[in-house]
Amino acid sequence: MANISNRSPWFVVLNKTETKFRLKSQAQAYIDSLNNTRAKMRQLETSFEVQIKLKDHQGNTVTRSATHPTYAAAERWAQQEEDAIKSLRENGGTFNLDFETITVEQALKRCWEEHYKHRPSADENFHRIPKLVEIFGKDTLLRQLNNQKMLGLRNRLIEQQYSASSVRNFFAVISRTLQHAKGEWLFPIENYARGIKLAKPQNAKSRYFQGDERERLFTSIDKHRPWLRPIVELSLEMSFRRGELVQPAKKKREQGLKGGLTWEGVDFEKNTLRLFQEKNDWQKKNTEERGRVVPMTERMREILLDLYQKSSTKTGLVFSATVNSVTHAFTDACTLAEPPLEDLTFHSCRKIATYDISKKVPNAILLSKITGHKDLKTLASRYYAVPMDDLQAMLSKADENTLEGRAILALKRELGFEDTLRFLVSVKETDDLNSLLIPKKLS
Repeated sequence: MANISNRSPWFVVLNKTETKFRLKSQAQAYIDSLNNTRAKMRQLETSFEVQIKLKDHQGNTVTRSATHPTYAAAERWAQQEEDAIKSLRENGGTFNLDFETITVEQALKRCWEEHYKHRPSADENFHRIPKLVEIFGKDTLLRQLNNQKMLGLRNRLIEQQYSASSVRNFFAVISRTLQHAKGEWLFPIENYARGIKLAKPQNAKSRYFQGDERERLFTSIDKHRPWLRPIVELSLEMSFRRGELVQPAKKKREQGLKGGLTWEGVDFEKNTLRLFQEKNDWQKKNTEERGRVVPMTERMREILLDLYQKSSTKTGLVFSATVNSVTHAFTDACTLAEPPLEDLTFHSCRKIATYDISKKVPNAILLSKITGHKDLKTLASRYYAVPMDDLQAMLSKADENTLEGRAILALKRELGFEDTLRFLVSVKETDDLNSLLIPKKLS
């Protein structure tokens, strides 16, 4: 049975004056010193400590303790804990002492070693561990995690002004740790990170070149970082990620991470370019081919032929730059542009290119084959949504010398600008054009 003790403070009352003491012995000694029979001693009922100690047949001992504000709450907790501990003993025969003693910090680091260490996200996730430990508490045990602590984690991160994306990344690490603990270490624990409502990141920026930004960017690159130009141009031609064109940083290469465009993947005869690996390879099935093959545009061919002729080896990496050097160089080029370019990153090139390519291919499935995007839903909603600006331009510049123009002008005369725009939107969104043109039969 659990031992429940009242650990509330003691008070000595005399002439309506109360003096507080932590221990009963201290209160008794004070009363004795008063030598006044009217002095009374009483204890509050605000802090009840529960002590549980159970053994299995091998002599392994499990101890649990907690403090509650009422005796009833302490009794309920004691019963729940004892039932859970006995269930572990009955189902497994013995207690899992690792589960009893492992802290959140130890579990996070152990999971990182076993799951994250050789993945591309290893460094980022390792740097999230100290913040998680700070919020949960260094001495908090993994088995002490619950829904309430997960809500506390979310709220603390929000209070510290972490973005919605960062909050989700922190939760991904603790969720993976709990899942790993249950599946690989056979710990009797639930994944309390699941089910916690998290804000969705607002990262769907529709960034495109505005005005003369493209010319200003390349002018700055040519002046300050000329080696960067072919890398940026290739990304703008075929929506390449940095890691698909250049190698990772030295530390990640030492960890076994590879990447970067190689001459072995460039086929000038077939006009194709093969990436031997890409970001989402680790999520592909064993039956799916790693990397991807993309067509080579005329501009890509010009760039690569020039680089090939200048290459002394004609093998290996096309570029000697790293992901970090490209990032810094691109940022510098934007800062040094005249005037400076704001809110533009190397990843913006990928978004700009994806938008341009989406105008040339009919659907998100084909687009994903070229760009390597995993999420078809995001591609469809972001790049195949109704292009309102395009429709408005179509309405404003309708040419009566074309069939399309005459139809739009007729609609504008009959319906007006706004209703014609709504009609064009419905045409863009419908999967069945006949349903718009042919009335349904009355039943």
